[in-house]
Amino acid sequence: LDALCRRLGMRFDERMLSWPAGGRAEDGLWAPWWYANTHRQSGFSEHAISSATDNEHDEASVEPHVRDALRECMPYYEKLLAAAVLH
Repeated sequence: LDALCRRLGMRFDERMLSWPAGGRAEDGLWAPWWYANTHRQSGFSEHAISSATDNEHDEASVEPHVRDALRECMPYYEKLLAAAVLH
């Protein structure tokens, strides 16, 4: 989060790392379905960061019916990945 704040020109504050569990009024009608896991959280949790270089997308490992979509989408994915704040 610190790296993202620096990239956006924002000041990082430790208070950004945690929040009260539960929903907010502006979550809307679908909140119980869309945000159920989020409402149980009160902060960020560790997760593995992967990238295209860590997990090469081999067309043979993808179901045949989605290969055309994979080929079409990969240039967009790679462009977004290049701009990602990974650390």
